[in-house]
Amino acid sequence: MPNLPKDLVEEVLFRVPVKSIRKVQFTCKKWNTLSKGNFFAKKHLGQDILATADKFMVVMMMDFSVYLMNIIEREAKLISLVEVDVAIVLHCDGLLLCITKDHSKLVVWNPYWGQTRWIESTHNSQRLDFHSYAIGYDKIIKSYKILRFIDPDFPTPFVEVKIYDLNSDSWRVLDVVPSGQIYHYNRGVSLKGNTYWFGREKPSQSGDGCLVCFDFTSERFGPLLPVPFEWIYGDTMSVSTVREEQLAIFFMRRDTLMLEIWISTKIEPNAVSWSNKVFLAMDMTPLVDLGFRPGEGKDASFFIDEEKKVAVVFGKDITEEDREINPTRNVVYTIGVDGSYKKSYLGESPYKSCYPLACSYVPSLVQLN
Repeated sequence: MPNLPKDLVEEVLFRVPVKSIRKVQFTCKKWNTLSKGNFFAKKHLGQDILATADKFMVVMMMDFSVYLMNIIEREAKLISLVEVDVAIVLHCDGLLLCITKDHSKLVVWNPYWGQTRWIESTHNSQRLDFHSYAIGYDKIIKSYKILRFIDPDFPTPFVEVKIYDLNSDSWRVLDVVPSGQIYHYNRGVSLKGNTYWFGREKPSQSGDGCLVCFDFTSERFGPLLPVPFEWIYGDTMSVSTVREEQLAIFFMRRDTLMLEIWISTKIEPNAVSWSNKVFLAMDMTPLVDLGFRPGEGKDASFFIDEEKKVAVVFGKDITEEDREINPTRNVVYTIGVDGSYKKSYLGESPYKSCYPLACSYVPSLVQLN
């Protein structure tokens, strides 16, 4: 093996899929050094992305472990953090922010390089699981940052906002407050370096639904952004990204179980516009509906495939006999704009309250120095 010509070794390594590159790096020092070079990485990532252009690469958290998946079938368990139980995973520009099960530790992780950056979690005495997190970057200097704030409904109307800069390796307190109410179980999504959450106007319990954005460049929350429907307290809402360019909103009404998915045509921290036609609309009542109940405090995890015209939603199973949630069975629902509906099982789970979470993923060359 050590005597193989460099061009032959490169040809072999170029054929290794991204999800297996970490195993290659443990083979020998020569292969490890070669696979970590920027020239090789750029060429390798380019080939792998082209080869999988017709599939989604999805990072999924299930049973407190992190997996790499295609659109439905689990492909490989990501190996760098197998010893850590992960409760939340967020994606930004090829980096993953993982929050541990006990919410006491943060780690930024680049699965392609196998690099991790553990971050000291400074916090006060409030319950850690009521913190909200986001990851983004300053678009001027491309500095990656982490945002953390306390849900203002717990235990008193108080907001503490802190930001961590990976360049300076330090936390700072920000004198800002969210422009709208953001529940701690509503995961935000990173898009073009900013993070967007579904929220509502405060302080009214029946305040209108809206989007709330945090701009990591200005380190400020933007104005409330409108959504293309009327939201009532208890309706299910969630956000996702489309090709890292657009925002998608999942909306299911509490009273009618009518499901709608909308896609933005323009999205910025201070402005949003929506397509004049809904991407997907379906009445879920005749079906064995999705494995969560509107308003129960569980964030729907989903993504869409515009080309195949389907939405993929992760949740818990519903028993056909009494239409009750089976909390020990994880499932994925594939819903077509043509009204088609398919349920696939992801396996039994010993964790009743651990709902599967998924986000799209594109490998990155970012180094976590």
